[in-house]
This record gives sequence, C-alpha cells and structure tokens, in this order.
Amino acid sequence: MKNIKETIIGVFAVIGFVVVASGFTTNNATQQPTYGTPESHVWEAVGAEGNWGWMINKKTGEVVGLDATRKAKVIVKTIEKK
Repeated sequence: MKNIKETIIGVFAVIGFVVVASGFTTNNATQQPTYGTPESHVWEAVGAEGNWGWMINKKTGEVVGLDATRKAKVIVKTIEKK
C-alpha cells in the first residue's frame, strides 16, 4: 500500500514539474495586427481603350498604362498642380 502511494505521489510530482518547466519555455511571439488598405486595393482601373488600359494608385497618385499586345507596363509621369 505504501508503494502505491509513493508511486502516485511521484507521478504527480513529475507531471507538476513538467507543467512548471513548460510554462517557462512557451513562445510568446504574437502576430501584430495590420491596419490599413491592402496593397491590392490601392490600384484602380480607370479606363481602357483598345489594347490599352490605365490604372491609378489611389494612395500615391501614380498612373500606369498597360499594353495588352506587348504585355508591358508603362509608368506615366504626372504633372503636379500648384
């Protein structure tokens, strides 16, 4: 009877030690939330004519022309109004 008590106490002691030791070694790296507009929602198609299409970046105002026949992207320089 004394042997069973010692075995049970020993098992609980080992379980308690494992729980305490694992509490010190947990990885507390949390993912930071991102707020704002995703990059895919910044660009907006504003027009198309034939094989050409125009896109504007709503955040920066950059205008890009897309040529479907050459599969090319053309960056258009815009003039700032003062």
